[in-house]
Amino acid sequence: MFSILIQYSGPSKDALAYVEWLREDHRFSDILVQISPASNGHAFPKLKLRYKPSLVQASYMTAYWFPLEGGISHIPLLDPLLRATALAPSEWRKRLEAVNKIDDASNENSNANCILLDVRNGIYHSLIF
Repeated sequence: MFSILIQYSGPSKDALAYVEWLREDHRFSDILVQISPASNGHAFPKLKLRYKPSLVQASYMTAYWFPLEGGISHIPLLDPLLRATALAPSEWRKRLEAVNKIDDASNENSNANCILLDVRNGIYHSLIF
């Protein structure tokens, strides 16, 4: 089971048209949609959208940190065979504890090169903590 959190603010007819378009794809044919009309206009009044052809742009900094020419657009991110496997919460905790474990013999962290980047937004963070 998986979930997708999508938020939309706009005319009801456009929202319903989007839902119908989404349901045309057999993978989303039974998707649950909840609609909450905004009482005071636009739900996201300060929202600004910009188009970016790639999440990781090929600039000096990204070339240094992520040496991928042209960003990540050539990587088949949607190929299920190339995706990471999901972990059970207990396995995730076990792996986090292993990363933070100090080696008793050398008194050093043997996994010091591991970086955990938490990219959850505020909604998810407030639900968990």
